[in-house]
Amino acid sequence: MSITNFDGQGLSLNGYYLRPTIAYKTSTIFGGDEKLASMLENGLSVSFADVLKAGLGEVNNLQAEASDLAAKFAAGETDNIHQVLIAGEKADIALQLATAVRSKLLDAYQEIMRMQI
Repeated sequence: MSITNFDGQGLSLNGYYLRPTIAYKTSTIFGGDEKLASMLENGLSVSFADVLKAGLGEVNNLQAEASDLAAKFAAGETDNIHQVLIAGEKADIALQLATAVRSKLLDAYQEIMRMQI
């Protein structure tokens, strides 16, 4: 995964250019935050912190779902190993994405702090 070219107007992620005007589509990926999606669709501004909170909330939800399914499988309440493995992989991928975004944010912050005024 490669996040590059943040220019204040958008962000390039693996060659795809993301702009805040289409961020409501990513909010459905990050948990389907209805409030966030409706604000963006209506042209209202949404803070970067709100988008991050929605994303981290979805990572937490996916982790909890994977843990719950694994516990049910271990207890013999379900025998659908495919569902358990898919939930685990979704949680793992979401966590990897959150970690990559965090790393890029820290890199950007450190770069800004090194700038001379």
